Amino acid sequence: MAEGAPSTLVQSLTDVVNGITQIGVYRRTHKKECANLTRRVKLLAPLFEEVKELKGPLPEDAIVCFNALEKALYFAKQLLLLCHDGSKLYLVMEMKAVSGKFQEVTAELAQALDSLPWDQLDVSVEVREQVELVHTQLKRAKGRVDVQDQLLQDIETILDPECNEDPDESVLERLSEQLELKTMTAVKQELKALQSFDRGGNVDEGLKKMYHILKHLTTVASKTDNISSSDLKLLEFQSADKARNAAAAATEKFSSAEMAEKFSSAEIPDDFRCPISLELMKDPVILATGQTYERACIQKWLDDGHRSCPTTRVPLPHYSLTPNYVLRSLIAQWCETHGLEVPKKNNRPGKHGTHCADVSPDAAAVEVLLNKLSTGSLDEQRNAAGELRMLAKRNVENRICIAEAGAIPLLVKLLSTPDLRTQEHAVTALLNLSINDNNKGAIVMAGAIYPIVDVLKSGSMEARENAAATLFSLSVVDENKILMRVWSMNL
Repeated sequence: MAEGAPSTLVQSLTDVVNGITQIGVYRRTHKKECANLTRRVKLLAPLFEEVKELKGPLPEDAIVCFNALEKALYFAKQLLLLCHDGSKLYLVMEMKAVSGKFQEVTAELAQALDSLPWDQLDVSVEVREQVELVHTQLKRAKGRVDVQDQLLQDIETILDPECNEDPDESVLERLSEQLELKTMTAVKQELKALQSFDRGGNVDEGLKKMYHILKHLTTVASKTDNISSSDLKLLEFQSADKARNAAAAATEKFSSAEMAEKFSSAEIPDDFRCPISLELMKDPVILATGQTYERACIQKWLDDGHRSCPTTRVPLPHYSLTPNYVLRSLIAQWCETHGLEVPKKNNRPGKHGTHCADVSPDAAAVEVLLNKLSTGSLDEQRNAAGELRMLAKRNVENRICIAEAGAIPLLVKLLSTPDLRTQEHAVTALLNLSINDNNKGAIVMAGAIYPIVDVLKSGSMEARENAAATLFSLSVVDENKILMRVWSMNL
């Protein structure tokens, strides 16, 4: 069966539910809503487990219902992730809007369960009663915003034009306590979360206010971390861009001179230096020969027309660059151990002059999934490949973003795993990515043909069918047709 096959669909539902239950601690502002939604979703797991054990084909009505559930559960997961690691200021100042999202996802889950054909599913009485209880709870759930008067009042006070530039210190301290933004580390994390809403350089009025509040909260955090006021002098601003820059300056300026001095005195391990620039790598990537370089340096080497490894001079079988997450993590640990600022990788423009974050709102999630794909355990790799498969299926923006982020070589590598489920996720993710014509060549250049043929020979039934579909998709490009004929002789 191709993509959307019943057993694949049910396993996808199980994976999403498991992912939701593993998210963890949520922000204070929506903690109760997150707990209620997570608890109800978790109670659906036994249904999917029993359905996986059913013999025979899944009824068409059940497939329709489960497809609707998959969409609603994915929406629920994205919302819960926002409440787990999203901007604290955003969650407070957009409290009603976020609560509206909880109402929306609750309604979608209830509506999907409305059409569950119990008479066609041979599941236990206990599971049916449990799911029906969840269904009833979802239908009865009332949209309720737990308004935190003091919190909102403090925010309004800071935004009041009369005290706009000099808010009461006790108000700032109370707000920083309530939002858990008492240290520069927490403030920098909040800044990063806010910047995820600011991809196009256009900051709306609401976001401008959030940057403005964060600017003031930085002064409280600086006292906690004993940072001198001279290093925290904030720029006055009139425009939204200056508001954003002021907040960024507050969190970064205090360390720039100090970090430069420390980097010059610290002895950087040779393995952390790019063989081309001899500088500490910010975004290490692996070439086809296994050598690691700074992305910008090796990309320039390739763009200049070189077709061999700069270090070994071995001709390159393909030109894909795979993020070296292990080395990046080691570099980050070394920097933290020596009190150095962790180097920030440069945003990498895509093929059309855009950045991944500009292309897809799921860019941050893609980055996390690629990290797990590269360095995680087998279970994490399996789940990450499954998530990427779903994201690539979702829309063209995600297919561009996932490919630009460097997922293709990692997925190709997973085609050789002995775990059939992981293999199935990987080949289906490549199938979904190949829908974008620009990705077809990248998949072939990553050396995917032989591994896909191997999956076609020995994978699960669904993996074999999706492998065949992937080969067909790649063969649409004229340049690949000859390669397809040659490799087909090995079947």
